[in-house]
Amino acid sequence: MKILRRISDVLDSITKVIIAVLLIVMTVVFFAQVVARFVFNSGLYWSEELVRYSGIALIFFAAASLFKANDHVAITVVEEMLPKAGRKVQYALLALINILYMALVLVIGIQILEVASYQQSPNMQLPMNVVYLLFPISMAISLVHAVTNLLSRETYRKYDTQDKIEEVAK
Repeated sequence: MKILRRISDVLDSITKVIIAVLLIVMTVVFFAQVVARFVFNSGLYWSEELVRYSGIALIFFAAASLFKANDHVAITVVEEMLPKAGRKVQYALLALINILYMALVLVIGIQILEVASYQQSPNMQLPMNVVYLLFPISMAISLVHAVTNLLSRETYRKYDTQDKIEEVAK
């Protein structure tokens, strides 16, 4: 478990650096595009494509990073109605469903790479399998985080803490 936790931590650190770099690249390229368009009356033909692909990558890596902290948006109405033992079971069931979904997207993402290898982006002439590589990479990172959280005792301690808070409130 310690090895899996360490892998998850390293992947999350790398992911956060990638997110920061992508955000900087997007900002600089957007600024350069504005300067080129309004100062020199000429746009950068490749800038919109780079910003679009950077934004897509940023979203996928941020989604993977959110799995590390269990910070995705959640509707907790059903969870709050369940008894304490039911909450843990509900979390585990939802985590297993997420893991199955991520595994499916990972497999399909790898299959799409073969088809995408024959395509190039219009302006940058970037092989599209580089862009589509985001799917399997982000799903693999998300899978590591989701499995780590599912097997981690710390994940389930939050339910014990919530139960103690509710008992004190009564």
